[in-house]
Amino acid sequence: MLFRSPALAALHDVSVNLSVLDLDDLELPDHIRDVLTTGAPTDRWTLEITESAETGQLAEALDVLTRFRLLGFRLAMDDFGTGTSTFERLRVYPFSELKINRLFVHTDRGGIDHTRAMLRAAVDLGEALELKVVVEGVETPTEYALVEEVACDAVQGYLVSRPVRPERFADAVADWVRRRDQIA
Repeated sequence: MLFRSPALAALHDVSVNLSVLDLDDLELPDHIRDVLTTGAPTDRWTLEITESAETGQLAEALDVLTRFRLLGFRLAMDDFGTGTSTFERLRVYPFSELKINRLFVHTDRGGIDHTRAMLRAAVDLGEALELKVVVEGVETPTEYALVEEVACDAVQGYLVSRPVRPERFADAVADWVRRRDQIA
């Protein structure tokens, strides 16, 4: 299947946030598939499961997430390091990606060595679990250098791009490619 949008055709991933509170609807995977595959096949979509809220229905959520994986979607634990039951969810849910919260790259009371150690530990965990590791919230060249140092798989944040309208997406990608070479 081809992407309908030239900007989407150039991508390897398109991500959509999904609340953990929605994971009690057994029909959700089929509904999401029907909607999203009008633009791209399931293997081009990553569903980012926000972990800031607790679900009391671990079994139902596992069932829904497994159905997503069987349909070909990738699943990301979003905002790792915040919220509830982080390690239990990593142990049980069929994630393919770990998105490390921006707090892991912002240097504060512990200084750069503390920040580096925390980020390295989170990246090591993702790698040990054979997950793609993405660091969120990278806003400065210093943070970008730190993320490169610990060798995560991808970066996300205002340094890369502020939110853009769909028709400006290709321009934002081209701008990042130009700036990335100057930052690195």
